[in-house]
Amino acid sequence: MTRLTVVFGERADLAELALEGAPWVEDLPGNRALVEPLREAGSAATLFRTKDLLDVLADADLHEPDWQELWVLRSA
Repeated sequence: MTRLTVVFGERADLAELALEGAPWVEDLPGNRALVEPLREAGSAATLFRTKDLLDVLADADLHEPDWQELWVLRSA
């Protein structure tokens, strides 16, 4: 994976984001409803509990150490 996408807030385009990698998505009811079917279909999308960006990056770096580009997205 070359791009790490971190999503804060609820977004309806998570399926599109998952096509381009394994997004890290804030665990909110609307996001969970979209991410769970993606994971069942084989996506490596990750839900995280709300925290600051640096904490998310520290966790993501442990699991996705080869990222080279960072996208931080908020609610659309």
